[in-house]
Amino acid sequence: MPTPSPQNRRNKYTYDSMNYHRRAIIPNKTLWHKDVSLEAEFGIFQKAESNSWYCSNGYLWSFGDDIEGKHVLGTNKERLACFQKPSNSADPWHGFPIKSRAAMPPSDVTDKWVNRIARSFYHKIVKERI
Repeated sequence: MPTPSPQNRRNKYTYDSMNYHRRAIIPNKTLWHKDVSLEAEFGIFQKAESNSWYCSNGYLWSFGDDIEGKHVLGTNKERLACFQKPSNSADPWHGFPIKSRAAMPPSDVTDKWVNRIARSFYHKIVKERI
């Protein structure tokens, strides 16, 4: 059951925080760190959406509050998040911290981050060392 979250009114997208990314309900799902509130999770989504950090498959990608990449988003020290485009456009978006090296943002996204994040953080992402 999704956790109610506020609506992103800028483009009329809705976003729901999924319980299975908050608590270990389903095995092998990445979990948001306890310090990432529902509001912060939604803010990370909003940042990605408002900056159009979409990749070619329509997913959104984002990072935490700092440009150095030190803000931990997930329980396994993940620093990046992916927000999957819903298959039905009427359904809400949802996101999760991405596992290190298991799924990195594609270059069409990281190219948009070049002047927005610290150079060291950028190089860790493109070299899959984050």
